[in-house]
Amino acid sequence: MLDDADIEKVVEGVMLASFFNTGQVCTEASRLLVPSELHDRIAKEIGKRASKLRLGDPFSDPDLGPLTTKEQLQKVLYYSQLGKEEGANLEYGGYENKGYENKEKVKKGFYFPPTVFSNVRPDMRIAQEEIFGPVLCIIPYEGVDEAIDIANGTPYGLAGAVCSTNIERAMDVAREMRCGRVWINTYHVFPPDAPFGGYKESGIGREHGIIGLREYQEIKHIIRG
Repeated sequence: MLDDADIEKVVEGVMLASFFNTGQVCTEASRLLVPSELHDRIAKEIGKRASKLRLGDPFSDPDLGPLTTKEQLQKVLYYSQLGKEEGANLEYGGYENKGYENKEKVKKGFYFPPTVFSNVRPDMRIAQEEIFGPVLCIIPYEGVDEAIDIANGTPYGLAGAVCSTNIERAMDVAREMRCGRVWINTYHVFPPDAPFGGYKESGIGREHGIIGLREYQEIKHIIRG
């Protein structure tokens, strides 16, 4: 998010961007970069909002359901503990089946609460490695150039987003981001005709739309002398 972003919309948007499908989405927003002067306010607001998310059986219409396997639950728990060891601040979550009225019920499944870390350094493992669970890392930055460097400073480049009330400014930042899809003031919107794919370790090539169809074409180049 840029310093002119609508904070209320950012906080609400993060609930979808980071915790949709219990974070088990390839385009999940696992990092949130915020101006350092807004960091503490944003972290508290997001932690408070995350605490209101309901965890439970998918058939009970919760906000978050279970993780897919016991092994994945253990992986997410490992990274949650690692975040604390690395020195990040735990704003909310971080433990299995804690803080929920239905905690006895969710013990029967592979549940993990929405977890929010603040004051995360870009080089921490929780900010560099793929957790694939409901874990959000809030990273402070000092200027837009630093934010772009942090955004591009991972092995992955599938998707990202820019939040700003100035669309031209947001577009300038989006153009500098090394990822295959950039949302502006929204997230998890997938137009069927838009190509989808990533940079770096997030894959080669694109699917969907005209660009995706070209992956199946054989191109012939005839040169006449």
